[in-house]
Amino acid sequence: MQSEFIFEISEIIRNASGEDFEYYLSSERSFFTQYPHLREGYDEYKTIRSEPWSAILREIRLWKDLDLRYMYSRIMELTQDYKGNFDYFEILTDYGTYVVPDRITLLNKLLQLSREILHEIYPKIELSLNYESDTFSVDSPTIRGKIDWNTTLVNTINKSMKFPTSFVSIVPTQEFETPENVLLLVCLFWIKNDSLRLMRHYQPGELSKNELTKLNRIFTTTEMALEHSMLKQIQDNVKYLAEIGQKHRKISELVSQVKERIHLGLVNQLAYSDLLKWIEKYLHFNTERFAKDLVNFRIERTQDVDTMYELWILFEIMRYLDSNFIMNYQPIIESKNNFHGFEIKVNGKQFKLKYQESYPGQIHERNTPDFTIEKSRDNVPIILDAKNWRHEKRDAKDKMIIYLVEMSSKKPSKGILFFPNNVHLPENIDSPYYEKPIEVGPNKWHLITCVLKPSKSPEIQAQNNIVFEKFSELLLQL
Repeated sequence: MQSEFIFEISEIIRNASGEDFEYYLSSERSFFTQYPHLREGYDEYKTIRSEPWSAILREIRLWKDLDLRYMYSRIMELTQDYKGNFDYFEILTDYGTYVVPDRITLLNKLLQLSREILHEIYPKIELSLNYESDTFSVDSPTIRGKIDWNTTLVNTINKSMKFPTSFVSIVPTQEFETPENVLLLVCLFWIKNDSLRLMRHYQPGELSKNELTKLNRIFTTTEMALEHSMLKQIQDNVKYLAEIGQKHRKISELVSQVKERIHLGLVNQLAYSDLLKWIEKYLHFNTERFAKDLVNFRIERTQDVDTMYELWILFEIMRYLDSNFIMNYQPIIESKNNFHGFEIKVNGKQFKLKYQESYPGQIHERNTPDFTIEKSRDNVPIILDAKNWRHEKRDAKDKMIIYLVEMSSKKPSKGILFFPNNVHLPENIDSPYYEKPIEVGPNKWHLITCVLKPSKSPEIQAQNNIVFEKFSELLLQL
């Protein structure tokens, strides 16, 4: 698959010394002698790109500061967290349409994890369902359980009778609507709902007949398990929990209740602990681990990588706000799931984080900034642009000034530029966040230059968090 070819070759080129890179440039044959397993992917890639080998390598070299596999994985993970009630987002660009989360990733998640719960965890729990014991009293001529003689005799005396004609029986009951059983049903509904959504919304050619058959089998198996479950009588009370979002606060509270009940010894069956482990895997599915064989996000040229970089920044902003503040949000979706950002409320501050939004009055309406912070259509205090540029960056500053001038009626006060490295920044700075005032005629703004680099490195992630923290402070000042 060409995407996997790009992932692997970008890692090789990213880590290559200058001498090695020149060697790879000099001979396509030498490269594939060293990496023969990439030949098939390259042959497929050439059906899309007609440029010479050296031109392709030089273009990939420009992505040196981007860990593509990590960036892809984070986008797929975070879009699942923040897609709200939508099954997916479509990102429309001049170069094509991107779908996130990648439905191939969702398929892999189902294929990897549905078998474990349907054929291992659930059958074990059904054999020994946990329940809470209770009793209720029945006054009847027929003895139905242990007789409550004290109440029976009191009733007889109150009726002025010598002998009882009815008996108060204490009948034991089993209550199966416990937190752990509710959680089990929620998980089964997740599998059923996710498989159904995937079958309904896949694009032509995206899933093979074999994959659709597997999906249908997962859906049917889950439906049958629910239909014949001993917990069928409580399912109607549980369905809404499976629809509110897999990372909703109520789900977290339910998981915490089950953990506490296991800790207190109220739940002894080991399979319930396995269920908690399964939930952790399902909610935090490692897309990077499985990206090698199942990647469907287009990564054919620099423009595709630029889009990935923009989306990575957008969703990392959402994750930072969500993790550090009280945040409510709603995706902004136009027709056909066309994604345009989020309506956000953070610590009482309300605004929109718009993606690829054009505004009336712009001279170059198609040349829009990547992001805007919008308090209203006439009040856009912050303009943001992500530039996946490795070398000269002065043009990015000039382009931001054009945005600020053309949108001056929207009252912008700050322009923010994001780069994946600090090479050849407009100012010679080492900090990941740098702010300076600029003036053009009567207009005064603040230009902020930020370095955000997608990476698994804790040191780089700490630097990224400095940028997200500073940006959050700006939002809270709106």
